[in-house]
Amino acid sequence: MKLTIKVEDKDFAVEIADPNANPLIVNVEGTEFKVYSDGSNRAAAPAAPAPAPAAQAKPAPAAGANVIKAPIPGVIQEVNVKEGQTVKKGDVLFVLEAMKMKNNITASQTGTIASVNVSKGDTVTHGQVLLSYAD
Repeated sequence: MKLTIKVEDKDFAVEIADPNANPLIVNVEGTEFKVYSDGSNRAAAPAAPAPAPAAQAKPAPAAGANVIKAPIPGVIQEVNVKEGQTVKKGDVLFVLEAMKMKNNITASQTGTIASVNVSKGDTVTHGQVLLSYAD
């Protein structure tokens, strides 16, 4: 079953393989989640890592480029860098909110930012490229 769900003016492609399964395996924008429908208090959890979605706001970086990827699905709360900016290893590049927790996404290396692929308020999936380094 394929659905389009709107949350806070954003549309999400959702697919449920078997609506009668328990747990449901729900694919949201390329990330799979297990959703329990038995009334238990178990939280929904990612079923397995999935590849980043094919469509992104900006083109994907060239193969072999140094990139920063979203470690978990969530919403970008802060973007602290811009294209052309030089950063040091450990600098906070983004703040990603997931499950009501704010997570700092830091620079993995010292370098210059080639592209920033997300904006404040964007919903990202696990493994989605957030930025790429020029060097």
